[in-house]
Amino acid sequence: MGYADAFALRQALEERLRGEARQMGVPVDRLRKEVAFQRFLARLGQVTPREAWALKGGMGLIARLGQHARGTRDIDTNWRAERQASTRP
Repeated sequence: MGYADAFALRQALEERLRGEARQMGVPVDRLRKEVAFQRFLARLGQVTPREAWALKGGMGLIARLGQHARGTRDIDTNWRAERQASTRP
């Protein structure tokens, strides 16, 4: 599904988050943060080998237990891969 512009995408996302939050009985802020974290992790998974890192902490519990886990303020990871030189200048 495409959107006319970034504003339309944001509106659709907020509408969906509000509906899901109402249905699940959780604060919309919690879902908004989880979506941002999930997108970050999806991007991380695209650029690093799966075995290079492990998800820990509250986000790790959310990934395993869903909404039954407590909320979190950050993402905790454990890097297992050897440090590689950055390709950015």
